[in-house]
Amino acid sequence: MQATLEQVKVLEFTKNSQDDFKISAFAGAGKTSTLRMLAKEFNKLSFLYLAFNKDIKKEAEESFTRNVYCTTYHALARRAMQIDNSNYKNKLNLKLKTSEIVKILKVDQQDFCNPYSVLPIIKKTLANFKISSSFDFHESHIDLESIIELTGVPTEQSRIATFVYKMAKKYWQYETDCEKEFPMDHDTYLKMWHLADPKIDVDAIFFDEAQDANAVILDIVRMQNCRKIFVGDTHQKIYSWRGAVNAMESLKIPELSLTQSFRFGVNIAKFANIILKKKGEKRELLGFDKIQSKLGSIDETKKFTHLCRTNAELVMQAIFYASQNKKIYLMGTEAELFNRCKQAYLLFANKKDLLPINCEFKTYKSWNDFVAIAKGNRENNILVKVVLKFQEQLPQRIDEIKKYLANEKDANVILCSAHKSKGLQWEQVRIGSDFSFKIEEEQNLFYVASTRAIEVLDISNCENILKEII
Repeated sequence: MQATLEQVKVLEFTKNSQDDFKISAFAGAGKTSTLRMLAKEFNKLSFLYLAFNKDIKKEAEESFTRNVYCTTYHALARRAMQIDNSNYKNKLNLKLKTSEIVKILKVDQQDFCNPYSVLPIIKKTLANFKISSSFDFHESHIDLESIIELTGVPTEQSRIATFVYKMAKKYWQYETDCEKEFPMDHDTYLKMWHLADPKIDVDAIFFDEAQDANAVILDIVRMQNCRKIFVGDTHQKIYSWRGAVNAMESLKIPELSLTQSFRFGVNIAKFANIILKKKGEKRELLGFDKIQSKLGSIDETKKFTHLCRTNAELVMQAIFYASQNKKIYLMGTEAELFNRCKQAYLLFANKKDLLPINCEFKTYKSWNDFVAIAKGNRENNILVKVVLKFQEQLPQRIDEIKKYLANEKDANVILCSAHKSKGLQWEQVRIGSDFSFKIEEEQNLFYVASTRAIEVLDISNCENILKEII
């Protein structure tokens, strides 16, 4: 395919300048093909392509020229820190019960808070440090929001915050001690690499999905003495809850645009532009005139994809499609999803004694306690609705779903969360009813979902959003 004028501009800028720059690419606008074009043009240079996840990395490996090394952030750090040649590999696979961690860290040796309630706050505080650009712990890493939820008494909040700060540092020491029989996660060795003055020996770095990069990986890339080319779409920033800092906005460097989508035709592009305009975007997303696309009903005699905002809604739809005798491919970890529903039901049925010791639902005093807390969490709120709708039938319904599970090739319907759909595309897409348009991240998620279809986009379930944007 011939390069667009925008792609030619990217190529010319790369030739005529040595500056770092960013490419702002709308959904399906050929960002990967543009990077391939650059790698091919500058075939004497070595490039590192940083992918957001394994699937993107695998796809990139199959298309880039030999002068591009494709990897994920964590794989790069794992290799640099020689994790697989040390006891750290065993620590990654080590599983300890919550009660064991509490005992090892001596979280229970205080009398002012429940150790099982405060441990998640300690973990979140540590996680905040790991994904930050900080080289040491700071009070700003403390998960104050959860502490406030735990107690409304200011003096107790202060006491717990001091304890959490101390325990998070201790947790980090146990994680990073190679000899201790204590688990570590993948963000641990990424942070360890960040603290070790990392060096990447390439001529240039392609930093993909830069809008969802967290501060630690962005800082690692900034440290390198090579050219950096950041690629992303600020309207697809959907991981703020993971600490994403949106390099596409924060980096004050030259910016070039890719606005011609090659994924879908004019009609889907028109709808995407309604969303973008509502978000304040001045540029226009152009549909591909060689693809006939439409907004309307999908043909259920052919394979289609149903996108949901939450995992709980995925379960609801799986139950529905199973009742229609449709073969279902559920993208993601369905075992974890189904287990969570069954565990929520056990809490509802007052059967807490049947819950695993380290289960999340074990920490709630009662079902009503969970319902009260769930009001502030969209995922849990829909989970409540799932349990209340099916009640004692829920375990049986989930078992029935399993009878209709199929691989992607043989399925009639693909069920996928909007988060997992990013970077993917299907012929026919139906958007679920659980999306919102209240805050920027929700708007971005709806934009992501609305730009996955190639031929048919079904938005008939989105009346609440359509009233708001049209």
